[in-house]
Order: sequence, then structure tokens, then C-alpha cells
Amino acid sequence: MKKTVLYIYGYGSNHKDSSTMKVMKSVMEDLGYNLISIQYDQKNPHEGIKSLENYIEENNIKYVIGHSLGGFIALCLDNKVNKLVINPCMKPSVELPKISDFSEETLKRYKHLETWLYDDSFPSLSFDDLMGLFGDEDEYFSYYKLFKSITYKTYYIHSGHRPTNESFDKDIQKKIKEFFN
Repeated sequence: MKKTVLYIYGYGSNHKDSSTMKVMKSVMEDLGYNLISIQYDQKNPHEGIKSLENYIEENNIKYVIGHSLGGFIALCLDNKVNKLVINPCMKPSVELPKISDFSEETLKRYKHLETWLYDDSFPSLSFDDLMGLFGDEDEYFSYYKLFKSITYKTYYIHSGHRPTNESFDKDIQKKIKEFFN
């Protein structure tokens, strides 16, 4: 039976049409994993996280991959799962206003999560079960240095913000094999 991996998409995507997920789904199937994704609330991240945590627990999920904003959400999960994040948006309260009009309340919610995650000694992070991949040509942001200060499993991949087929074939697939096996 294939192991299931939960994919948490980034801002502006959804669980059905994320371009990164479509490419990753094929790679994961080749590696023997079933990649799934569910809808979560990006405007109310506390509720979004809660719904993802419930789904993880109810379905005995052991592996999570998050991309961009989904990477940040993955980092905030309380569940003890293996977390692979790709180009995580480590500071949504700073980055989200650059790309869309978010309410002050939504930005406060993200700021609260950032404070909880970074100022309280990373309470939800198990460093052995965490890996970050960062595009060396990310056109939006890079939190490589911040992430590297959290865990030694921090790597550059040859990619922009959205990984290409080439970066999946060359870098990401190798790191997935290394991390999830």
C-alpha cells in the first residue's frame, strides 16, 4: 500500500489546480507515494491549520510537503509529521501585502503565528523531521538563511519560486527520496 503525503499549496492556488502539485504528484507516484491535497482557509490561518491537523490525525498522515505559503502553514502544524517545505514564505505578514490586499485582521493572525513559531523556540518543529528546499532563483523571496538557522537540512535547488520539471528531476526527487525513506 502506498504511503500518503499531504501537499499544502501556496497562496493563489487551491487543492485542485496547483501547478506545483500537478508536477509533484507524478514524481511522488513514481517514488511510491500517493500525493493528496485538501482545501484550507488562507484568510484565517488558525482555522486552516486546525482543519489540516484534524485531517492529518484522522487519516494517519506521516508526511507533509508545503510550498510557499503552504510551507509556512506546514511549519505551524502541531502534528508529529515529516515536513518538507519548498520555498516557504517564512514571514507571510510581510510578503502577502506585496501580492494581494489582505485585511489587517488576517495579517495580524499571520504575525501572531510568526511570533509563536520564531520567538518561542520553534515549538512545533522537530528538527530531525524537517527539510527545506530553496530555489536559487526565487523571484519573490528567499528565507534560506532564516531556515538554515533552524535546521541543518536546508538546501538550494536550481529553480525559481515555482519548481520546474527540471528541478524536480534533478534536485527535488533526490531530496524526497533521501528525506522520506
